[in-house]
Amino acid sequence: MAVSLSTNKAAAARMRSHHASMVAAVRERLGVLAQAALGANDWRAARDELVAHVRAEVLPHAQAEEATIYALAARRPRLEALIDAMVLEHGAIKRLTEEAATALTPEGALCAAAGIAGLFAAHAGIENDIILPPLESDPGVDVGEVLERMHRALSDAAPDALASAGSEGDAHLDVRTLPHSERHTLIFGLVGHLKPGRSLILTVDHDPLPLRSQLQAEYGDALGWAYQAEGPKEWRVAIRIRR
Repeated sequence: MAVSLSTNKAAAARMRSHHASMVAAVRERLGVLAQAALGANDWRAARDELVAHVRAEVLPHAQAEEATIYALAARRPRLEALIDAMVLEHGAIKRLTEEAATALTPEGALCAAAGIAGLFAAHAGIENDIILPPLESDPGVDVGEVLERMHRALSDAAPDALASAGSEGDAHLDVRTLPHSERHTLIFGLVGHLKPGRSLILTVDHDPLPLRSQLQAEYGDALGWAYQAEGPKEWRVAIRIRR
């Protein structure tokens, strides 16, 4: 069923508004850190507040985006390379956050924090101006549903949320509540961004043999596939890409 473009436009507007509020929140904390670094206030407390905010808000949002909107956009040939670059930028924001957290001087903390704020603002601008437009103008994409899945991915209470688990850092995804038309796009996006040595633990309501055939065609012998449960109501499989 085609989605109303006006509905998609409204959902995309909500995403852009959220991006603006996130950028503003990081910039506000950068300003507090700058004042503390230049004055007599405790710059470490201001630094720690900025780092805690990025870890709690920005980085989980980035992971949720990779699992949802990025997974959809990456299937479009003209956006594939850009999405790869955007994922690398997520990694750069994470590294700058760690640099800020371990900075020994106010100048070092301020430099890393300024890098986070600048990179994140530019990053959000690309999402708003380049990634969202082709999705919101496509009646075959439900931007509102993508937004809902992002919210579920950010919620620890949601049973179908994507989350890192355990010391091994494997990702878990239960797709049983998702529309069948969206499952493979989401799974391919996650598998494509698995780190070396990590697995995607996938829970489905049927034996995912068609998915295995498609992944085998793309990854060949590099595909690792191990069943952890085999029905009758729940199938669970660990997917790994040997790099």
